[in-house]
Amino acid sequence: MTTILLGLNIIGALVTGLFILKAFILLWKNQPEKYQSVAANLGFSLIFQVGTGSLLALLSKEMISPASFCSKILLYLAAVAIAEFLLFRKMRSKSRDFFPDRIVATSFIVSIITTVSVVFYLQF
Repeated sequence: MTTILLGLNIIGALVTGLFILKAFILLWKNQPEKYQSVAANLGFSLIFQVGTGSLLALLSKEMISPASFCSKILLYLAAVAIAEFLLFRKMRSKSRDFFPDRIVATSFIVSIITTVSVVFYLQF
């Protein structure tokens, strides 16, 4: 089970990285028609990454410290937050575009709640 989760987490990290790269390329090439789908996909990939990472941490409780877990999750949150923020600013400047704020906000809220829950579990 741990091996499968690790594989899924690695694949998820690659996909998340590709979405972040795609977001920066779209911003650089100024292709606003694709911002909305990339922003939503980043939100979904964040939930997937935090979910698989949290399950891995729970399954290997003896091998990971709360600080190590937090630092890894913080990297995902920061990278996705920067990309989402830049997409949001660019889309907001073009009033005709709709930013998927519910998807993005929900992904960050779920990710933070999951992270805090796992850290408390790892702590005790």
